Amino acid sequence: MPLVAIGGINADNAALLIEAGADAVAVISAVCSARESAAAARMIAQAVAGANKARP
Repeated sequence: MPLVAIGGINADNAALLIEAGADAVAVISAVCSARESAAAARMIAQAVAGANKARP
């Protein structure tokens, strides 16, 4: 069963959650409250992708 991290997730901590064992992150506030929502989503996606590449 996949483990999805939720709550308070942003570009600064998304990778840490993946590194800690989460399979995915659920993000709403960090994207919806950003001035540039597309850029915020991109930054989070890049952080998660980078963390996933580092996984064994």
